[in-house]
Amino acid sequence: PADIKTVLFTHSHPDHLWSGPLLARECGAELALTEPESAFLKNQGQKFFPPPIRPEIINAPYTLVKEGRLNFGGHSLDIILNPGHSPGGLSLHFPAEKVLVVGDLYCPGTIGAIDLPGGCPKDMYASVERLQALAEVETVLCGHGPAIVGRAGVLANYELLNAEIAAKKAAGVI
Repeated sequence: PADIKTVLFTHSHPDHLWSGPLLARECGAELALTEPESAFLKNQGQKFFPPPIRPEIINAPYTLVKEGRLNFGGHSLDIILNPGHSPGGLSLHFPAEKVLVVGDLYCPGTIGAIDLPGGCPKDMYASVERLQALAEVETVLCGHGPAIVGRAGVLANYELLNAEIAAKKAAGVI
């Protein structure tokens, strides 16, 4: 735990953010969200947290990150804004390692939930389409479910996601 310096959250839903204040308090870790996600958390998103812990989560000292390249310890990652599951969601792309962390934007075989507060089908589908342009990705780490490993697996998963998106568009969801 002493080696944890920064915790960059993909979004502010409880199953991802809940331990943030503990990590800040116990490890001295810096907590980071995108600006749109921080605004969501302080407004509509606080409904996800019960009153006893709500102030600790909502008022934690979050560093606001923006889309772009982040260099650290000889590594680099690209922060990619991906609204849809939540308004300020982000993905983390490690180009040298060919790894993409998508949070809850999608899971193996399906897109993430869009029916929660702050979810937006149109943004979700645009975000998924944007990530498909990252041709060098060979491993996808999702917020739920197993990793998607191998370029063929990544492409096969996008085929499933595209079919789901097309079906939702045909059904008038977006």
